[in-house]
Amino acid sequence: MSNDKNIVTKTNDGYVVELFANCKTNDKIEEYAEGISILEIDSKLEEKELYAKYEEIVDSLDERPIIVKITEKDKDVLKNQLKAMLRVAKIGDLSIMFSQIACANELIEYKEILEECKIELEKKEIPYKKHLKIGTVVEIPSSALLSYELGKECDFFFIDINSLMNYAFGVKQNNKKTTDKYMEFQPSLIKLIQQAIQGAHDAGIYCGICGEMVENKLYMPLLIGLGLDQFSMNSSKILETRNAINQLDKSECKYLVEEILQLRKIEDIEYKLKQFAQN
Repeated sequence: MSNDKNIVTKTNDGYVVELFANCKTNDKIEEYAEGISILEIDSKLEEKELYAKYEEIVDSLDERPIIVKITEKDKDVLKNQLKAMLRVAKIGDLSIMFSQIACANELIEYKEILEECKIELEKKEIPYKKHLKIGTVVEIPSSALLSYELGKECDFFFIDINSLMNYAFGVKQNNKKTTDKYMEFQPSLIKLIQQAIQGAHDAGIYCGICGEMVENKLYMPLLIGLGLDQFSMNSSKILETRNAINQLDKSECKYLVEEILQLRKIEDIEYKLKQFAQN
């Protein structure tokens, strides 16, 4: 096993972050990824089949953490998936995160279903992880605005920046003409990201992020300055991103954020980021 995955990713002034691989089940997981996230498996499988799939992935990752994204809405199918993950989490570092959460009540309902699954496993005397870590995907603007309240109900956040941008501005992801107008430089988007991170930290949990913005080095000083704790990306981008972060100073990035938050025009924000990258 390569030692690359054990290298700590940190800025010049010691701010430590984690770099996870964003992948599907059939993707190659590079050894230098600190874990994998946004993992999705066909939830229509039976519990036994799901358990076998998750167990195979856990065994292949050499104790690295896994974060599984839950998108299923049908309760019976969802319970099969949750019970399989509760069982696998007993033998590996596995967490789950629920998507499309707009308010705390929705997250609480998911947690209640999770407790039902635990009771059913208890009755069958099947071993499982008692305290499975639960996260929330921040992709709807209301979840960013209510980040502190949501943060009190879970263990971590993951901002899906692509979805958050689309929902915030009412655009379709594949509509290039429209998305060009609503770029990542929009002040309102940056403030949504900031609010989600601040709410997470105020609630005592960490906040990660995934999406195209993460794989663009131009945005990394902004994201570091905002205080993100974890980044999920294509595994082929991890070494390049780690090297870029190692050359940054968190204090300088934080000052950059303060300057950017005073700007109103996307052209000025873009210029400021490019100017920072050249220095």
